[in-house]
Amino acid sequence: MSKPLLIPAIDLFSGQCVRLVKGDYAQMTTYTNDPLETALMMQDEGADIIHIVDLEGAKLGVPVHAGLIGRIQKQLSIPVETGGGIRSLESVKTLIDAGIRRIILGTMSITDRELTAQLLGLFPNHIILGLDVLDRNIAIKGWVEDSGVTIDHVIEDYLPKGLQEIIVTDIAKDGMLKGPNVDLLKGLVSSKGVSVIASGGVSSLADIKTLCTINDLHGIIVGKAIYEGHLTVKNLRSTIDAA
Repeated sequence: MSKPLLIPAIDLFSGQCVRLVKGDYAQMTTYTNDPLETALMMQDEGADIIHIVDLEGAKLGVPVHAGLIGRIQKQLSIPVETGGGIRSLESVKTLIDAGIRRIILGTMSITDRELTAQLLGLFPNHIILGLDVLDRNIAIKGWVEDSGVTIDHVIEDYLPKGLQEIIVTDIAKDGMLKGPNVDLLKGLVSSKGVSVIASGGVSSLADIKTLCTINDLHGIIVGKAIYEGHLTVKNLRSTIDAA
């Protein structure tokens, strides 16, 4: 059984590292105004990938921090993955030109299935679907709109079109530090035929140990627990390595 990748998260708003509660922009906490320093620290402490969300992009529908994210990638020796407002071929090309090789499509995977399928074909191994769920329904546009489409339907639709990897965020868990939705993740990993990265709710090393028991879970994203001081990237690294 392979160990999951350690993927600490950076959420950007106005060039600063912030976190939201359940995707609510009215419940935003700013942690630092130097995301590059944060990314370098995470790399030094053992991160495999840095997960960067352009929150302004998610809200506006076009990437806002592409230049900053590209500069961060150039300073790192590990990959950056990014999402937020990527809803056109031009936005994907802009990020690839900036050196980003792991690009997360969220809202667009629901609102423009034809273009999403085209991108999966044009950029194999680079496109990841970010599926944010509440009661198995996908939420879009920065979590402010319920699409009415289930995660199961989305995966089954894109598998024949080349889908290889998904990030699954349970909105009810994200930012709450109350543990991940293990049952949802186990079901997806065992039955859907895609690589699954878990996001949302990790609050303790016990949560990490539990997630490490999910056979073939591809990665674990951790955000707020690091910024709140509940966990460190170094301790997360040690726990995953020992699992």
